[in-house]
Amino acid sequence: MSDTNNHISVLLIKSLTGEITASEDLELKQWMQQSDANRKVADEFLKNDSFKEGLSDLMKKETIWERIQEQINLRSGKVIRVNWYKRIAIAASVFLVLGLSAYLAFFQKSDGNNGKEVTKTTDINPGGYKARLILSDGRSIILDSAVSGELAQQGNTSILNKNNQLVYESTGQVGSDEYNTLATGRAEMYSLTMADGTKIWLNSESSIYFPVAFNDKERRIEVTGEVYIQVAKNPSKPFIVSVNGMEVLAMGTEFNINSYKDEDDISTTLVEGTVKVSKGGINTILKPGQQTKLIRNGQFTPPASINIDEITGWRNGWFHFESADLKTILRQFARRYNVEVVYEGPVKNRKFFGIVKRSSSLSTVLEMLQDNDIIFKIEGKKLIVKSG
Repeated sequence: MSDTNNHISVLLIKSLTGEITASEDLELKQWMQQSDANRKVADEFLKNDSFKEGLSDLMKKETIWERIQEQINLRSGKVIRVNWYKRIAIAASVFLVLGLSAYLAFFQKSDGNNGKEVTKTTDINPGGYKARLILSDGRSIILDSAVSGELAQQGNTSILNKNNQLVYESTGQVGSDEYNTLATGRAEMYSLTMADGTKIWLNSESSIYFPVAFNDKERRIEVTGEVYIQVAKNPSKPFIVSVNGMEVLAMGTEFNINSYKDEDDISTTLVEGTVKVSKGGINTILKPGQQTKLIRNGQFTPPASINIDEITGWRNGWFHFESADLKTILRQFARRYNVEVVYEGPVKNRKFFGIVKRSSSLSTVLEMLQDNDIIFKIEGKKLIVKSG
């Protein structure tokens, strides 16, 4: 089953559930226009009452992360237990390849659970919206849902906390040269609207060092961890992000940067617009839907197409994995749930597909990964992983 079929199947499901974005809808329509066969398959799929009924039934379950028994061998590794969303996507892919009758046979197979349950003394819920704002004078303000209204005034800029979002509102006059820092800890997230209208989302263990107002010919900030940036358009003032000696130059664009120290590289993923990523005189240009990585030798990987939803799902409240290895996934869980991952002996390399809500408990998200030869145990703030 090709990656293209898997991707198109996800778009079909999103179209059916009304969750498809404008760009995804355009992509689906372009695929349908490539041939009469594509159009016929999509029309039959989207208009099939049996499929719609099955989808509706699954969505009514107590949890939408039901596991299935099928294990599919891919070139990149073994795909273990996927949730209802991916199950339907796989069914759609079968439909795309084999036709309606084969698809219906696949879809109607019963659910099952061959894996071991996650062992836990106590379960762990994810963190929430919380951060720390450090003002230029050293004052520190804890931000959460209990804090609202105006927090401070710096120059001509008011600093407010509104609905789990830090907002800088400027009068438009020349502002202050002061710099502030917004930082999240483990299991924390927050967002920021800067004085120029730029919006920034911070994942767990992330920070942004930024001016209260942009007074120079350029807009420059520094970040750590993972951030999603939606740059306010201003052609006369380029927007520059510095991260570990690397720079991302953007003008009116949206992109994601992942620079966690425990990851092997710094990845930059472009959603809209154009960015130039550079370090040490080496540059690379990204187009929408592309990603580049700054690897340890100081070189950039060639721009490559990537599933944007997998990279930016965290901003919208989802864990989204497509052929992700176990350790990569558990690093994300460690940050989200503030746990220490402990490996007891070697664990077989596995590749996983899955989509699960970031608001779910730790045991719930682990259910997506559960397999006969992988055992998870939650002990206090430790997640113990071992082979079965």
